[in-house]
Amino acid sequence: MLIIDAPGAAVVTTSEVKKDLSGTFKLAKERRIYVTSDGQPIGGIVGMATMQLLEEFLPDLELFALASSRLAAIRAGEDALLEEDDFRARAEARFAANESGR
Repeated sequence: MLIIDAPGAAVVTTSEVKKDLSGTFKLAKERRIYVTSDGQPIGGIVGMATMQLLEEFLPDLELFALASSRLAAIRAGEDALLEEDDFRARAEARFAANESGR
């Protein structure tokens, strides 16, 4: 496996993952792993500590993305400001729809 110059990261090919799955997951406990196919990045593997952090902060990132897109629409005159309760209700409905689609 090629260790890249980025701190805490490694790059592996799909063939390497298939060849040594347990070794890949062992490495994922220590480093973020970028998986490539035909020289192109196609995904990543992280250890459970990183996964737990992602799960903890994902709702905040989704809310930030929603707020950012709404702000852009408001600035473009395509939407109007909402009261906080209305915004949260729309956000919760959108997140619930995303969760049911997973």
